[in-house]
Amino acid sequence: MDDDVKKLIREVLQKRVGSRPGHFMPSSLLDSQLATLEMPADDEMNVIVIDANQDDVDEIVNSIVSVLKL
Repeated sequence: MDDDVKKLIREVLQKRVGSRPGHFMPSSLLDSQLATLEMPADDEMNVIVIDANQDDVDEIVNSIVSVLKL
């Protein structure tokens, strides 16, 4: 995955994790988690990639529901 994309994802995750005091995953684990992040390969089936960089949770949920056609 492109380093610029990981940087954007990290900024969003840092903001979200930082807004959850007492959350089980400390922000200190973000870098190690992102180090292993990969986009799904073309041959991987039943994978949904959602843009979660939006601030509006309802938009994220609507994207997921739309893909799943619930």
